Amino acid sequence: MRNLSEIEDISFIYSFQKNGHTGFVNSVSILGDYIVSGSSDRTVKLWSIKEKKLIYTFEGHSGFINSVSILGDYIVSGSSDMTVKLWSIKEKKLIYTFEGHSDFVNSVSILGDYIVSGSYDMTVKLWSIKEKKLIYTFEGHSDFVNSVSILGDYIVSGSYDMTVKLWSIKEKKLIYTFEGHSGFINSVSILGDYIVSGSSDMTVKLWSIKEKKLIYTFEGHSGFVNSVSILGDYIVSGSSDMTVKLWSIKEKKLIYTFEGHSGFVNSVSILGDYIVSGSSDMTVKLWSIKEKKLIYTFEGHSGRVNSVSILGDYIVSGSYDMTVKLWSIKEKKLIYTFEGHSGFVNSVSILGDYIVSGSSDMTVKLWSIKEKKLIYTFEGHSGRVNSVSILGDYIVSGSSDRTVKLWSIKEKKLIYTFEGHSGRVNSVSILGDYIVSGSYDRTVKLWSIKEKKLIYTFEGHSDFINSVSILGDYIVSGSYDRTVKLWSIKEKKLLFDYEIGEVVNSVKLYNEYILIGHNRGIKDIKILKENSEIKVSEVLDIVKLSGIRRLDINNDIIVGVSFSGDLFYFNFKSDKDIEEKEINFWFIKSLMLGDSGVGKTTIACNLEKYVMKLPSRRCEYISSTEAMRMFSFNVKDKENTYLYELWDFGGQPGYQISHKQSFNRSKVVFLVIDLSRKYIGANSIEYWMNSFLEHLEEMSDEVFLFVIGTKENNKKYFDDIMKDIEKILKDNGGKGKNNVYKINEKKIIVDSYIFDTISDEKIEKLLEKLQKVKSKYTLPVRNVELIKKIMCLKNYYAVLSKDKIREILRIESDDIIYDNVMSKDGYLFREGFLEELV
Repeated sequence: MRNLSEIEDISFIYSFQKNGHTGFVNSVSILGDYIVSGSSDRTVKLWSIKEKKLIYTFEGHSGFINSVSILGDYIVSGSSDMTVKLWSIKEKKLIYTFEGHSDFVNSVSILGDYIVSGSYDMTVKLWSIKEKKLIYTFEGHSDFVNSVSILGDYIVSGSYDMTVKLWSIKEKKLIYTFEGHSGFINSVSILGDYIVSGSSDMTVKLWSIKEKKLIYTFEGHSGFVNSVSILGDYIVSGSSDMTVKLWSIKEKKLIYTFEGHSGFVNSVSILGDYIVSGSSDMTVKLWSIKEKKLIYTFEGHSGRVNSVSILGDYIVSGSYDMTVKLWSIKEKKLIYTFEGHSGFVNSVSILGDYIVSGSSDMTVKLWSIKEKKLIYTFEGHSGRVNSVSILGDYIVSGSSDRTVKLWSIKEKKLIYTFEGHSGRVNSVSILGDYIVSGSYDRTVKLWSIKEKKLIYTFEGHSDFINSVSILGDYIVSGSYDRTVKLWSIKEKKLLFDYEIGEVVNSVKLYNEYILIGHNRGIKDIKILKENSEIKVSEVLDIVKLSGIRRLDINNDIIVGVSFSGDLFYFNFKSDKDIEEKEINFWFIKSLMLGDSGVGKTTIACNLEKYVMKLPSRRCEYISSTEAMRMFSFNVKDKENTYLYELWDFGGQPGYQISHKQSFNRSKVVFLVIDLSRKYIGANSIEYWMNSFLEHLEEMSDEVFLFVIGTKENNKKYFDDIMKDIEKILKDNGGKGKNNVYKINEKKIIVDSYIFDTISDEKIEKLLEKLQKVKSKYTLPVRNVELIKKIMCLKNYYAVLSKDKIREILRIESDDIIYDNVMSKDGYLFREGFLEELV
């Protein structure tokens, strides 16, 4: 583990990352060596392409930055604070603030002495830089103006009224209205005789100024077109489908689709060979037109790591952020990010030059390490892919569709589908002619590749099987029933089982050892064969940290993923037998459910901020969650530490399904309801309650359902909602009274709270309710020396100065270790929360 002063030479940590935006990137513009970006974090940032670093951050807006434009020494920005600001690059300061709009400024453009701005107030305004005043207000749109562009005497504007309007600066009048889009106009750009427009109708349209007509409609995006830019023969467009597309005007066709963003593409700009894009994934990406590839990206995993695999110097990881990452152990850096999945990456495996990944998008992808590219996508599963394994020419995959599929790498095709499990397949492993699979149906199945049939079903586990591994004659399986079982292939029988005492999440056979990742760390069981009998020689706790989700081993190096998504590795042999101490630890997994925009993220962030005494601006610029993000905080009393993990799920229709795979072990469910809305249709309370009940079996024996009303203090409406929830519970077999119900031996405790405003008092009352929740784990913690040996490979933190970390941790020590950050005072700094360990 290295301290912060040594971190600067790690090649995957750049200034773009260290000083990046903390909110959605809404707008980008490029000129020469400069990229300028505007964000929901209310800042404008200036970056250098050559040096790949941040030059300066301009602060001053009191609202989100919706649009930026650059020309010469000037940057102009438009904001939700209803102002347009002009900044100097050379002097790194604000020159002037233009005021006059009566609503959000959505778009700005600069040319010569002119700035043009478009606003929610349905007007387009023209300003003079020299005179620092408003020249003229163009009126005519019947709805919000989303985008403006200026060239010569022309201003072009696009609006929610589905029209594109062309205005004359000299004559100060409307020249023409272009109609044809069937959705809102989100973006316009002008060059020569051409106007290009992008719309929520998912099309890009090209118009002629001289002929005042539509030339061509470019189709291909599967989401709203949020931004367009034009240069020479090229049109570039960015979309809610997370792609950037390059089109040819002459050939009237798509040239290339740039994929890699994990959020909506909100803004694009083109200059020379470069395309720059800004996204809701909080990154700015630079692409090459000639090479048709990503030149630079500034992110590590932005979501929980689900799976890891290790081979030689390589670690490969798959994440909720839909990417696969390749890391070097020796160089301690990120080598490459493989992008292409459209769902969570649940499993990865590595062999030779190949990486294989399985995803919630129901596909298996094969990647080349040397060429750093996707080789092939295997399609065929009808459910999410939970596990993959690779050997020789074969890839095997296990899916929620209850099947195991065998694929050929050479022929790039499906060889066979093995059917027989009655529950989702959680884990697969391959060796020689054998495939072994573990399932929710509590069985382990052994299949023959040559004969394409089931050889045997091993039964004995009393709960879900989370992981299987095969080596020689042995199969090992780990289960939710807290046991590890060792089976013989030849004898088709159980050799022994071992009670771990915690849920077993991952198992691996390694020489004479069984390695076990469970809810409290990693154990190894050394097995010994005496007179044809298998015996347990020793059982050791290698690491006792937070729960282990996945593990793998190669050349004595164990790589693992903790419940909180930390990716780490250490030496299996040398990092053992270290003294332990124990603290009482109450781990409470909590899910935040509800429609988009109801306030889930705001509640979770403010709980974390209040409890952990984080800076007041922590939640000031918080953006709506896409897919999932996690908040964590811990509360202490005289005897115990309570750790809450709040899993916040996006409520947008496209993300609603993402919560369904995460109920496992949940103790608390927050159902957040906007009391200013009427709940009907697909996003109804019934939808969320049905999802909760559908997965009740996977949750703790005692579950707390907190129903939280937001936005309005409408008690009568809230009471009616609570009656509906009570009816749903009873209709599904719930028996009980006084808000305590039982369904199939599961105890559900219902509580409600109106959280209409954010205040310390409201948060304190909610915390009082949370104190009812009890979920005790004893967490043995190794001393600081072991923590120092575990080298985390996450790189999505900002690298902070020692002074800044001292401020965050409220300590004086210089002995601060990166990453996780450990001080000799015994604090651990992780994403979003601080945990006192020693």
